[in-house]
Amino acid sequence: MKLNITLFAMTLLAGLLAVPGAVRADQDPAKDGKQQVPANARTILEKGRASGPLPEGMVIRLGACLGEPAVKAAGDRTPEGLLEKWEFTANQVHRVVPEYKEDKLTYDRVESRPFDSKSLCKDLLEGKAIEIQARTGVGPEVALAGTPYRRGSRFIEVVWNGETILDLHETNGAGLNLYRESDARAFGALYERLASQVRVSFKPAADEEGGPTNGHEFVCGDYVQNKIMVIGRDGQVKWEYPAPLVCDLWVLDNGNFLFTAGHGVVEVNREKKVVFKYETTSEVFSCQRLPDGNTLVAETTAGRLVIVDPAGKVVKVVPLLQAGEKGDHGYVANVRQLANGHFMAAIYQGQLVREYDDDGKVVMQASAPSGGRVAVRLANGHTLIGTADCTDEPRLFEVDAAGKVTWEFSNADLPGKQLRHICGIHRLPNGNTVLCNYLGHGQFGKAPHLLEITPDKKVVWTYANHKDVRTVTCVQMLGDAGEKALR
Repeated sequence: MKLNITLFAMTLLAGLLAVPGAVRADQDPAKDGKQQVPANARTILEKGRASGPLPEGMVIRLGACLGEPAVKAAGDRTPEGLLEKWEFTANQVHRVVPEYKEDKLTYDRVESRPFDSKSLCKDLLEGKAIEIQARTGVGPEVALAGTPYRRGSRFIEVVWNGETILDLHETNGAGLNLYRESDARAFGALYERLASQVRVSFKPAADEEGGPTNGHEFVCGDYVQNKIMVIGRDGQVKWEYPAPLVCDLWVLDNGNFLFTAGHGVVEVNREKKVVFKYETTSEVFSCQRLPDGNTLVAETTAGRLVIVDPAGKVVKVVPLLQAGEKGDHGYVANVRQLANGHFMAAIYQGQLVREYDDDGKVVMQASAPSGGRVAVRLANGHTLIGTADCTDEPRLFEVDAAGKVTWEFSNADLPGKQLRHICGIHRLPNGNTVLCNYLGHGQFGKAPHLLEITPDKKVVWTYANHKDVRTVTCVQMLGDAGEKALR
């Protein structure tokens, strides 16, 4: 897919501004001379090489924001641009997103992988990082040596106990900063030596046909882009259909898709023909096809549930509002009919989860700090709850019939602040949980859209395609895992 030039230019500029230590050429005293290297940089790297993995307190960051590839020959698959930022620590490598907070550049870790870092200090020393920073090179100034790109920036930064001890960067964009030829080529080789190790760590496995795979095929709803999408095992969009303000969706037994659409519910088939529609003046955030063929619809601004027959006629109304409550945009989020005929409702504004009987009487209630967003009744009788970003940190937790928390997962269990707003959960047959991590409310691109978590709180899969997907509010896994899952 060809990148939109204006959008990429903006992204490129943002990347350049995030390069550590970037300065204008006319402000760089070392532009045509030697730069002072911290006296302890070589000593620290030598100790790191001797110790094996990166020592505690050492972080290595690198990133690139590149565009305008040279003229490509037939069959050349060079992407239109490269945007990556990584961070190494002792036993992990992380994909990071730079962000200015109170005028200070910070890096949020949004994805992590296990990594053996024992060769990194050796790579820096043998790659002449010290010499590059000292600017001992000769020859004409060269930009982006070793890449097929004409414009952009790259950097390598080594931090020791919070202090930057090595800061290598080049850019031929805003804030021009170039190296002489021998340093430029050494820098390019060192950058690729480090970056290639990260790319291997994050590279998807091969599927049975030998192509790349993200491990799951699924259908999801994008609230911001107003559509539902089928995502293949290669992580790419295979099918899509308009869905205004979609918050809930299902893949039905007949293969059709049932989803909320702002002020109603729609069912379409794979040929994109509408076969069922219900419209209302109320906002609708949740729906469910019931075993008898009727459809459950949660009308949040009306503060009620309605059951609609296949002809679109309301056949039952279940009131949800309790004394002193008022229906509005933030009242009820996700609702499911249970096996006993009751209804499990996540009450967003009340920061709780309730079970209602068939007449709308509350028979169970559990606290959901920061906003009840989604709730699922598990096979063991417990309730799995996901919360939003209303007042506190979002979290996923399980409660028993008495409301006691028996298990929970939060940002305390993750590197970096990856959970932003949990708005969909899918308990798989193997006991793992896939959660939707809504990235609206100013969080675009800052974390994975989906995470799969084991019962012992290990993240075994993430989906973070920010190019094609902006926000994910709901998901259903496809195949056997999806058919047998609880959601």
